[in-house]
Amino acid sequence: MAKLFMFTVIPLFLLCFYSGCIDREREALLQFKDDLNDPFSLLSSWEKESDCCQWEGIRCHKTTDHVVVVQIWGSPLSRGGIIPESLCNLTSVEIIRLVMTRFTGTLPPCLGQLSSLRGLYLPLNSLSGNIPLSFANMSSLVSLDLSFNDLKGVTLLSSICMLNLTNLRVVLLKNNQMNGSLPSCLGSLSSLNWLDLSENQFTGSIPYSLSNLSSLSWLDLLENQFTGSIPSSFSNLYSLGWLDLSNNQLSGNIPYSLGKASSLTRFEVSNNALSGSIPDSLGSLSSLAYLDLSDNQLRGTLPSSFSRLSSLTDLYVQRNRFNQSTPSSALPSSLKKLYLTLNGHQVISEAFFHNLSKLEELRLSNSVLNIGTTWIPSFQLVKLYMTSCKVYGQMPSWISTQFSLLELQLANSSLVGEIPSWVQDMRLQYINLTTNHLEGRLLLNTSSWNQLRVLDMSNNTLYGQMPSIWPSNVQILLLNDNLLTGSIPPRLQDNSSMQALNLANNHLSGIIPPSLADCSELQMLNLGDNNLRGMIPSKFGKLSQLQSLVLKNNRLSGSFPPSMSNCTKLYFLDVGQNLLEGQIPKSIGNLSELIVLAMRKNNLKGSFPTEIGQLKHLQILDLSSNHLSGYIPYSIFSLQAMMLESKSRI
Repeated sequence: MAKLFMFTVIPLFLLCFYSGCIDREREALLQFKDDLNDPFSLLSSWEKESDCCQWEGIRCHKTTDHVVVVQIWGSPLSRGGIIPESLCNLTSVEIIRLVMTRFTGTLPPCLGQLSSLRGLYLPLNSLSGNIPLSFANMSSLVSLDLSFNDLKGVTLLSSICMLNLTNLRVVLLKNNQMNGSLPSCLGSLSSLNWLDLSENQFTGSIPYSLSNLSSLSWLDLLENQFTGSIPSSFSNLYSLGWLDLSNNQLSGNIPYSLGKASSLTRFEVSNNALSGSIPDSLGSLSSLAYLDLSDNQLRGTLPSSFSRLSSLTDLYVQRNRFNQSTPSSALPSSLKKLYLTLNGHQVISEAFFHNLSKLEELRLSNSVLNIGTTWIPSFQLVKLYMTSCKVYGQMPSWISTQFSLLELQLANSSLVGEIPSWVQDMRLQYINLTTNHLEGRLLLNTSSWNQLRVLDMSNNTLYGQMPSIWPSNVQILLLNDNLLTGSIPPRLQDNSSMQALNLANNHLSGIIPPSLADCSELQMLNLGDNNLRGMIPSKFGKLSQLQSLVLKNNRLSGSFPPSMSNCTKLYFLDVGQNLLEGQIPKSIGNLSELIVLAMRKNNLKGSFPTEIGQLKHLQILDLSSNHLSGYIPYSIFSLQAMMLESKSRI
């Protein structure tokens, strides 16, 4: 009875003190719903007779009952394309978040009426145009997120300045198509805390006026086309914690004064044209945890002051022009990830790593390794990548002590001898031993390597037959340019997730197993330069994801299977130097993505297919040394791509 009493009395109490959402705001939301397409019924709770404060994505003020939050995520809601103006009737709304809803066109000017609006979040749509002048009335606006849209030009940023939105703290315009120079007036947005203009097409220099943004903690200008130097006045940004200037065209030196930006925790400036030496003042950035200076033209070496960077865990300085040896004393003991390209002559011994007990990922290139066979490192790596590091001997035995290792690359490292048995006992997911002098038979431990996804042992002198059983998760298998013999294992079909298979330039014989067509994810197949015979399996027409097929220089016979026309993603096809017969199928014209078509040195006969003229992307066509007859069709002159400068995947 007590429960029944409470059930009947509480609603009477609420009738006196609580009325639910406001009628006109419910009507505005219902009109907004009517203007939308809702294929996944995300707004199914939006019913006329119900309390809109309980609707999905709606929040109301606890005391006034006004709608203060409208939030809809991830559905193609747009019916007419534009954002419905009925949204503007919610005069007390504080947060509007419409994410990935496929809205197009410009922002409705009526949004400027929403003087209480603090956050406008419209990312992952297709919006264009400028910010309406009416937004000047939005005196409460703190956060504006228009990332991942189709905004162009630079006038939108100028509009933000002109409207004097002095309370703005967050401006996110990542991944649009904005271009031109940044307006210097951005420096007048005194409250700005977070500015993300990354992945656009801005040009010109970075304005020095940004240094006036004393509250700025996040500045991301990644992947634009900025030129000139890094403003030395950035040292005035004492609150700046994140600075990303990567993937631009910046030049000159890294400013010495940047060492005064004491709050920096992350500094990225990779893939520019910066020169000079690394200033030792960066060693004063005691909060710095992530530093990426890779892919520039920096000279000298790492400053010894880096040893004071006690918070630094990630250091990326690969692919520069260091011309001095890097002292181990410059490496702070806090490092977990180290990417380092040396000068090509520096000899690395055990002492280089003595202070790096926390290291988890090491990528080292252009050095000479002189490490003893009994050394046991103090670290436990998860990833080890060494490229062009001269080892001059067998695989280093200290790697066998890395029990957490998942990824191993020792490419172009002058390794000799057989692959040690301990490699097979490691639970690796990625193995790359390409371009060495490794020899012996290829042995696999399918139980230890049951998570193996990538195996690259190309360009060695491995011999013998390929193993008949392979780990089932292998996605990329590269064994080309070895001395392997025997047939291709039919059981490779068990690797249904296989994406790339390269067995070219070995001594393989027998037929091509038709079962390879069961590798439904296969994108690249290269069996060229072997002794394979028989026919090209017609089942290959099932490989709907295939992009590159190379079978050249074998002894394949029969006709080219018409079923290959089903491989519509194919852009590279080379079956030259075989014994193929018959006519070139007319269905070859269905391979509309072809860039390279090579069928030279076969026994093909008949006429030149006019359908080849349909291959609008074709840049290389080689049908030489066959027995084709008749006229070259006029359709060949439709191949305009042959006349253009190649910017393709070949």
